[in-house]
Amino acid sequence: MGDAEQVRNAIANADSGFVQKAAGVGKITAERVVVDLSDKVGLPTHYGRADTPVQTELNTSDEALEALMALGYTLADATKALENVDVNLPTAQRVTEALKR
Repeated sequence: MGDAEQVRNAIANADSGFVQKAAGVGKITAERVVVDLSDKVGLPTHYGRADTPVQTELNTSDEALEALMALGYTLADATKALENVDVNLPTAQRVTEALKR
């Protein structure tokens, strides 16, 4: 199925399909594992499918990304919200622009 970091990241990204690949784990069980453990595994360290290479640390140089995640956005949603926002804007303005979208 994968190493511990891939499993943790799959749960953090709500990727029940990855969890379902484990022997004896069906769709309902995989979804239950994701729901039950998502608040215990922390933030994802990599956005996307768990079978792609794992980034070892969250990019902490993007304060706007961190701010959106502090407001409750997932890594995926925060990344998508900042996708078309100019990176040269001040952090507060980047967050404001992302929240408007």
